[in-house]
Amino acid sequence: MFYFDGEKYHYFDMIEPDCFDNEIKKDPRIPEYIEFYNEMAAFITQDFGACRWDNFGNRDEMIRECGKFNWRWREKYPDLVK
Repeated sequence: MFYFDGEKYHYFDMIEPDCFDNEIKKDPRIPEYIEFYNEMAAFITQDFGACRWDNFGNRDEMIRECGKFNWRWREKYPDLVK
Protein backbone atom coordinates (compact mmCIF):
# COMPACT_ATOMS: atom_id res chain seq x y z
CA MET A 1 0.00 0.00 0.00
CA PHE A 2 1.17 3.51 -0.74
CA TYR A 3 0.45 6.66 1.24
CA PHE A 4 1.50 10.18 0.26
CA ASP A 5 1.78 12.56 3.22
CA GLY A 6 2.22 15.68 1.08
CA GLU A 7 6.01 15.44 1.06
CA LYS A 8 6.89 11.85 0.30
CA TYR A 9 5.41 8.45 -0.41
CA HIS A 10 5.27 5.75 2.23
CA TYR A 11 4.96 2.07 1.37
CA PHE A 12 3.54 -0.75 3.45
CA ASP A 13 4.05 -4.30 2.21
CA MET A 14 1.51 -6.85 3.37
CA ILE A 15 2.57 -10.49 3.22
CA GLU A 16 0.03 -12.80 1.61
CA PRO A 17 -1.48 -15.05 4.30
CA ASP A 18 -0.75 -18.16 2.20
CA CYS A 19 2.95 -17.49 2.82
CA PHE A 20 2.69 -17.76 6.62
CA ASP A 21 4.45 -20.70 8.20
CA ASN A 22 2.79 -22.78 10.92
CA GLU A 23 4.47 -20.88 13.76
CA ILE A 24 3.20 -17.50 12.56
CA LYS A 25 -0.31 -18.92 12.14
CA LYS A 26 -0.37 -19.61 15.91
CA ASP A 27 -0.24 -15.89 16.69
CA PRO A 28 -3.70 -14.82 17.98
CA ARG A 29 -3.56 -11.64 15.87
CA ILE A 30 -3.32 -13.53 12.57
CA PRO A 31 -7.11 -13.90 11.95
CA GLU A 32 -7.47 -10.11 12.22
CA TYR A 33 -4.52 -9.61 9.87
CA ILE A 34 -6.01 -12.05 7.34
CA GLU A 35 -9.37 -10.27 7.47
CA PHE A 36 -7.68 -6.90 6.91
CA TYR A 37 -5.49 -8.31 4.12
CA ASN A 38 -8.52 -9.78 2.34
CA GLU A 39 -10.43 -6.50 2.62
CA MET A 40 -7.49 -4.54 1.20
CA ALA A 41 -6.97 -7.06 -1.62
CA ALA A 42 -10.68 -6.89 -2.52
CA PHE A 43 -10.59 -3.10 -2.43
CA ILE A 44 -7.49 -2.82 -4.60
CA THR A 45 -8.82 -5.20 -7.26
CA GLN A 46 -12.30 -3.64 -7.51
CA ASP A 47 -13.63 -2.14 -10.69
CA PHE A 48 -14.58 1.42 -9.77
CA GLY A 49 -16.25 2.12 -13.12
CA ALA A 50 -19.61 2.80 -11.46
CA CYS A 51 -17.93 5.33 -9.14
CA ARG A 52 -16.78 7.62 -11.92
CA TRP A 53 -17.98 11.21 -11.94
CA ASP A 54 -19.76 10.67 -15.27
CA ASN A 55 -22.08 8.12 -13.63
CA PHE A 56 -23.59 10.65 -11.19
CA GLY A 57 -26.91 10.48 -13.06
CA ASN A 58 -27.35 6.86 -11.96
CA ARG A 59 -27.69 7.36 -8.20
CA ASP A 60 -28.88 3.85 -7.25
CA GLU A 61 -26.10 2.13 -9.20
CA MET A 62 -23.48 4.41 -7.65
CA ILE A 63 -24.74 3.73 -4.13
CA ARG A 64 -24.99 -0.01 -4.78
CA GLU A 65 -21.54 -0.36 -6.38
CA CYS A 66 -19.55 2.30 -4.53
CA GLY A 67 -21.28 1.97 -1.17
CA LYS A 68 -19.26 -1.15 -0.42
CA PHE A 69 -16.37 1.21 0.24
CA ASN A 70 -18.31 3.89 2.12
CA TRP A 71 -19.51 2.99 5.61
CA ARG A 72 -21.83 6.01 5.72
CA TRP A 73 -23.67 4.81 2.61
CA ARG A 74 -23.88 1.28 4.05
CA GLU A 75 -25.66 2.73 7.10
CA LYS A 76 -27.83 5.21 5.20
CA TYR A 77 -28.87 2.92 2.29
CA PRO A 78 -28.87 -0.64 3.69
CA ASP A 79 -31.42 -1.73 1.06
CA LEU A 80 -29.05 -0.76 -1.78
CA VAL A 81 -25.64 -1.62 -0.34
CA LYS A 82 -25.00 -5.30 0.24
